[in-house]
Amino acid sequence: MTKRNIFDSASITIYTSLLIGLFPIYVDKSGRRVVAKTNKYCTVVICIYLAFFTLMLYLGSLETNPVIAGKMYNFNTLAKLLILVVTLVGVLAMYVVFLLSYSFKPLFRDFFNTIATIDKSLAKFGHRFNYKTEFLENVLVTVAGPIFILSNLAMELWNIPREKITPIPPVLLFCHLFPFVLIHHGESQFFLTNRILQRRFAVVNLILEKLNERFVLRGKYCNQQKKIVLRGTFHVVGFFGTLSIADLIKNEKTDERILDFCVQSHDKLCDMCDIVNKLYGFPLIIGCLIQFNTIVFAFCYCYFSLSIRPISTLGWFLWSILRIYELARKSISAHIRASETHATFQWINKLLIHCNTHVEEKLKIFSLQLKHRNVYCTVLGLFPMDGSFAFTVTPHSCHTTNTVELF
Repeated sequence: MTKRNIFDSASITIYTSLLIGLFPIYVDKSGRRVVAKTNKYCTVVICIYLAFFTLMLYLGSLETNPVIAGKMYNFNTLAKLLILVVTLVGVLAMYVVFLLSYSFKPLFRDFFNTIATIDKSLAKFGHRFNYKTEFLENVLVTVAGPIFILSNLAMELWNIPREKITPIPPVLLFCHLFPFVLIHHGESQFFLTNRILQRRFAVVNLILEKLNERFVLRGKYCNQQKKIVLRGTFHVVGFFGTLSIADLIKNEKTDERILDFCVQSHDKLCDMCDIVNKLYGFPLIIGCLIQFNTIVFAFCYCYFSLSIRPISTLGWFLWSILRIYELARKSISAHIRASETHATFQWINKLLIHCNTHVEEKLKIFSLQLKHRNVYCTVLGLFPMDGSFAFTVTPHSCHTTNTVELF
C-alpha cells in the first residue's frame, strides 16, 4: 500500500478520531490539494456521543452498582474510595473532553494541514519521509490499546461466574469503560503527534548539520586552490560528488535561503507544539489521575486477593501494566520531542562558530527565537511531561501501596 503524504500515514488516527468523537476531522480534496477539514457533521458526532452517554448514565443510575456498593471489592475503605474517584473522574472527563473536542477540533485540523505544508517544503530539498512506516506505527499504537482492553475485559467477564463475583450490569460497564477508552485514545493521539513533530524537528537538525559541515569546509579551505571531495550525499541542496572552493563560496546566498527555511519551519513546528499542549492538557491530567489510582488499587488488590481470586488478580495486574505502559508512552514521546528541539539549539551554536558575516545575523535571530519559544510539554502548565515523569508516578504508586498495606 503506497503512502504519499501525512494524511495517508495518519489516516487511522484521523478516522478513529472521527468515529469516537475526539477532535473529529476528515480528509478531503480542495482543488488538487489534499487537506484536513471539519464541519457541522463533526459537531453532530460529538452531540450524538454526549446524548448517548447521558442516556446510558441515566439508565445506569437506575441499576445497583456492585462496585460502589462494595459488593465486588470490599477488602478495605481505600479500595472503595479509589473506585469512587476513578468513576467520578471518568464521568467528568467524558463531558469536558467532548466540549474541548467541539472547541479545539479546528486546531487538530490545522495541525495536519501545517505538517503537510512543511513536508511539501522539505520535499523540495530532496527529503522524503517514510510514510509507510509512520502508518504502521499509527496502526499499532491506535489498535493495540483497545485490543488489550477488550481482551482483558473478556477474561474478567469469563471469570465472574468462575470465582462467584457479583456481575456488573452492561449499562454500568459501558459507563465505566468508555471514558477510559476515550482518554486512552487521546493519549494515543498525543503520542503520535509528538512522533510526527519529532521527525520534522530531526530533519531540520539534519539540514543544520549539513550546513555546518559546509561552513567548516569553506573556512578550512577558503585559501586553497584545490578540489574538495564531499563523501556521501548532501541531501539538503542536492549536491553529489565533488565541490570546488568556487562552488562553496558561490553558494553563500543558497545558505541564507536554507537558513531562512529552517527558521520558518522551526517556528511553525513550535506553533504545532503549542497546539499539542493545548489539545491534550486536560486528557493527560485525567489520564494521570486514572493511571495513579488504577496502579495503587491493582497493587492493593493483588496483595489482598491473590490467594482468593487468582484470575481476577491477574486481570488487575494486567490493568496496572496497561497504565504503566500509558505513562511510559506519553512521557517518553514528549521527552524525545523536547530532545530534538534542544539539539537544534546546539547546532545553532556550532553554526555561529563557523559561519560568515552573511548569515551571522540570521543565526543570532534564530538563536533568540529558540530561547523564547517554549517547546517543552506541560500538563495544563502544572508540571512538565518528560522522561522522568513515568519514573516518578509508578514508584509513588508503589510507595502509596506499601503505606496502605502497613496501615
